[in-house]
Amino acid sequence: MKDTKNEPVIEFAKNFIDDCNNFEIKNLDSAKSGQNNSPDISLFSDFIKEYLNPIEEEQNQNLIKTGNKDLDELCIFEKGMFKLFCTDEFNVPLARMVNSFVIEAVAGGKRVLIISPYPNIIVRNFLKAIVRKDHQNNLSWFDDKKLYFYECMPDDNIVDLAENLRARIIDLNIDVLYIPYLEDLLQNYFADLQISTLEHLYNFAFDTNICIVSTLASFDYHGWKNEPPLFYPQHKLDIEVLKKSLPAEAMYITSFANNMASFDDWSVWDSINDTPSKVSVQSFDDFYTFDSISIKPRLV
Repeated sequence: MKDTKNEPVIEFAKNFIDDCNNFEIKNLDSAKSGQNNSPDISLFSDFIKEYLNPIEEEQNQNLIKTGNKDLDELCIFEKGMFKLFCTDEFNVPLARMVNSFVIEAVAGGKRVLIISPYPNIIVRNFLKAIVRKDHQNNLSWFDDKKLYFYECMPDDNIVDLAENLRARIIDLNIDVLYIPYLEDLLQNYFADLQISTLEHLYNFAFDTNICIVSTLASFDYHGWKNEPPLFYPQHKLDIEVLKKSLPAEAMYITSFANNMASFDDWSVWDSINDTPSKVSVQSFDDFYTFDSISIKPRLV
């Protein structure tokens, strides 16, 4: 006798088995699981990488590498750019800090030309930096380096001088033109020439596709001029006037506290906070050398 009570259960089981034969396991995280005509949905992590990669590539496109990862991350040495380290503070080791950056570039094989009216000061500071960096009096360190020096006069016009040296700079294949203590040259100019000199250096770097690095600080000077210059009458650098003359990415407005120097780096954008990156440089020997560089945020 046929058991009719179990027929519904048997029928259900049979249908279930038939369905299992056609059952497909899908990886829901796989892009291939979507239909060809479905909306394109991507992982957000992919968008973050796509957003950051072009920024990093643009920053590094013309970067002159020194071999020091922390320093290179600041994008200080860029072809076609005028980079001005400036401060309205008096008697701070701004130039010595930038000297240490330039030494890293030279150590990395870059070709550097220094222009200054003070060869004795430059030589003394560079020798001290090398001795402290190498922990020995190794004067031969400079023998195989492409580091050049041009002694100008304190009353030279740096614009005319740069133009006169243009062909030689190209012939020597200079990567970095370094002008420390720019305030000592600008103090001899009237206000309009002070500003136009900075603008000319910015354009000169672009035209020659080299990097120009300079330092500009408040200075001690006794004398008067007939019109308002870039510096206050008490010879304090006017940062606000400077901001109107140069783009933000050309300036590193630096402050010092104890063994730390700090500045905003507009060349390395903080995409998370939509602000320039914050940089801190630490030195325990009055900035003849630097011990560490920290930048917020770090590039990913």
